[in-house]
Amino acid sequence: MFSKSVVVEVVRRDGRREVIVVGGGSEEEPKVNGEVDPATLWGIRILASLLANVPRGQGYSVSFTDYGGSGRDQWFVRGDRSTEYVVTGCGDRVHAIGLGSSSVPPSRDDYMLLDEFARINTDFTVLEDSGVIVHQVVYTADVARSVCEVGLYLRGCDIGGVLITFLVDRTVLSPCVSLNPGDTISVAYRFSV
Repeated sequence: MFSKSVVVEVVRRDGRREVIVVGGGSEEEPKVNGEVDPATLWGIRILASLLANVPRGQGYSVSFTDYGGSGRDQWFVRGDRSTEYVVTGCGDRVHAIGLGSSSVPPSRDDYMLLDEFARINTDFTVLEDSGVIVHQVVYTADVARSVCEVGLYLRGCDIGGVLITFLVDRTVLSPCVSLNPGDTISVAYRFSV
């Protein structure tokens, strides 16, 4: 089982910082004898292979030390099961985070943000030492904006080999975050096993 949290950080033009954390899950590191336990570590690696940003024809690699002390590399060529054995796939599977201004509560029927004004490809990081996977974007406001909703979009191939984009999370911030021109907002989706 994994948990998700959304961390929103705003940096104002004058340098002031504001941090908002939405969602649950412990930020505690799942450690045994000072190290991430093997089951959690492999859970993170498997989840990372599914959530990885993978441009067409490329893959995602993790390195680890096995129980015998030997170094090993695991190479994931794309993470979506429909192209598991096809190296090139149907396109770049680089995920995105959207920002919007609708404060309508989320529902099961949401398939996109309701008032999206930006969608940015994510930076993707696996923090094996703490058992966390992060998708993050940074947006600098060019005009005054209210950020009331954020959403994580995943991209994958459908059965016909067409790259599709689908919303896997829509989080509504309460209260909304007001941005002035020049303010920067960082949104990070943090997944932990």
